[in-house]
Amino acid sequence: MTTDARAHGRRAVALIIHNHRHSQRARITVPHRPRVVRGALLHPPPALAFSLWNTNRHNVEPRRTPSRGRRERTREDERRERTREDDWNENTETTTRIWTTISTREGGRSEEALEERKLLEEEEEGREATHRDAPRRNEATTTEGRRKEEEKKRTEGDAFESTVAMDKEEGVAFDVSPPQDGGVMKTIITEAPANAPSPEAKDVVEVHYTGTLTNGEKFDSSRDRGDPFTFTLGTHQVINAWDVGVATMKVGERAKFECKAEYAYGERGSPPKIPPNATLIFDVELLSFKSHRDLSGDGGVVKEDVTPASGFSAPTATDEVRITYDVKAKDGETVIVEEQTVTCDVAKAPCEGVGIALLQMKKGEKVRLTLSGTYAKGLPAPADADGAVVTLALDAIHTVEPLSEHEGTKKVLEDGEGYEKPNEGAKCSIEYEQRSADGTVVKSETLDIVVGDENVPDELDAAIMMMKLKEKALVRLANGTEYTVSLNAMERAKEQYSMNSAEKIEAAETYKASGNDAYKGGKFARASKKYAAALKFVEFDSGFSDEEKQASKKLKLSLNLNSAAVAIKTKSWTEARQASQKALDIESSNEKALYRYAQATMEMHEYDESRRSLKKILEQDESHAEAQRMMKRLKALEAHQAKKDAKIFGGMFSKIDLYDKAELEAMEKKEVEDDADSLDAVKAANAADEIEVPPMDAPPAPDAGEPMEVTQV
Repeated sequence: MTTDARAHGRRAVALIIHNHRHSQRARITVPHRPRVVRGALLHPPPALAFSLWNTNRHNVEPRRTPSRGRRERTREDERRERTREDDWNENTETTTRIWTTISTREGGRSEEALEERKLLEEEEEGREATHRDAPRRNEATTTEGRRKEEEKKRTEGDAFESTVAMDKEEGVAFDVSPPQDGGVMKTIITEAPANAPSPEAKDVVEVHYTGTLTNGEKFDSSRDRGDPFTFTLGTHQVINAWDVGVATMKVGERAKFECKAEYAYGERGSPPKIPPNATLIFDVELLSFKSHRDLSGDGGVVKEDVTPASGFSAPTATDEVRITYDVKAKDGETVIVEEQTVTCDVAKAPCEGVGIALLQMKKGEKVRLTLSGTYAKGLPAPADADGAVVTLALDAIHTVEPLSEHEGTKKVLEDGEGYEKPNEGAKCSIEYEQRSADGTVVKSETLDIVVGDENVPDELDAAIMMMKLKEKALVRLANGTEYTVSLNAMERAKEQYSMNSAEKIEAAETYKASGNDAYKGGKFARASKKYAAALKFVEFDSGFSDEEKQASKKLKLSLNLNSAAVAIKTKSWTEARQASQKALDIESSNEKALYRYAQATMEMHEYDESRRSLKKILEQDESHAEAQRMMKRLKALEAHQAKKDAKIFGGMFSKIDLYDKAELEAMEKKEVEDDADSLDAVKAANAADEIEVPPMDAPPAPDAGEPMEVTQV
């Protein structure tokens, strides 16, 4: 008898017994011959099932819920119990007659059918007895009862695993979905080697796959592309069926997964290739995977989690950390280094393996590392040769950042509150101590400052803008100077989006004046920042009144001209060209803008652009001395460039066949002499021009305090 046939037979008998258990009397007829395969009743006749249900639905007595304690039975209870037993015996005889009739008519294996019936009757009698005796035993609440229940669950689990193993061997599809709802059915096509590893969540896996619909239509294939697909397992980068299915595979295994819509693309599908509510079939081969526990990538540093992290950020190679660690031999018992707490840079960790692990840990996390000898070098013997097991906890991270626009670093000593940091113009209360390179205290004071107003040295100002409220930091400069600074209070400057038009114009004027002061003091980087900040307040003035738009236009012209002047001072020719062009967009005939645009484009070898700007200046004033001098230099540069081009490209093709070797040598010698003479002339002209160009004579300046000087290079 096949397994499926036995299962159907059991269900049929269970149906008959269930409907007879509490009935008083049943009249059963078999109007047609049931289909029997090797003695098992596959489909009970509909008339039989209906007759049982129709007879019993009026006669079934409700099951009584047993009480927990003992109680005295009344005569009525005893009568009902005797009636129940009589009915059970009568129903059993009826069931026997049914099975005997069916088996005899089929000429089948009646002995097997009767044997199945007896086994089922015994099981039903056992369950009935347990139900009747429950009030007296109440075994499920005892320790022994719980032990038996656990043993039963364990046995059922082992039986399920055995069934899965049998299915694997026979190549039968088996369910790998977590709730065992048939959502992901797996069939092994090619088994992996016996010792092949299997990935886990967070591992990066590499697979080849082919995806088809149930009608065989292919919608995707990495094999056709010749490009394996890589993803991180268990992180929802792919459909749920893949996270579930690939986790059951081993390297070298190839399997087919049949995935229901709820484990794939659901009700919406993935148009145009995958329709709504589509069941998908994937042929997947696991090529390799990189374990997230293998931190070094070669098995030299393997991590095992001990305590999860309490923080969210990991240190960088430049950060300083406080760690607690101990070192044991590979046996996990022999102590090499007792537990200790140290503070060090990540780059100067006790050994390379610990340094690699720290870069992938978060604050509060504790791990156990298995290190090979290569990654344990730096630890005491025998760890540096044989490897070691290190238990490592990351207690604190002191973030180290480079200072903006200064040579130095800022290290967090005590974490601050929240996320906000001082902005330009913020009012802050600070406490700091300045020390020289030899450690001598130079200054120690508490101050109320405005960020960006030069109340403190520039490098300290830059560090304060990188701090959070209540943060304490150590600032180290390249020259050895140190500052220990605490940000005790902070009031951020009003943001642009919360200002009205008048406030924006006022703020732009304030930043511009600060930038002019920085320019005059030779602090060009600070001046550039101030001008850029001022421009942000008036850059978009569509909502301004007509009067405010006139003031805004004047400010934008002045700020762009000043920015161009700063860029020329620092030889930032691209920035100078852009700022000058913005000024020309506002006022196309502005002499300052034309002059600075001409100088920037000349240094960028855009000679045509430079010539056009200089001509516009000379059209307005033929005697403009600065424009004349720059035009002279422009001509010298153009002549020099023409000579270079002629030497490279001139006569390249005509000389090949028209002259013999002697004539070519004579011509080349003469060209070298001519080039030398012309080069000397250009050098002389350049030397004459390499002087500082004085301010223009009377330019239409937006304001009297605007920087005027331009250096000729």
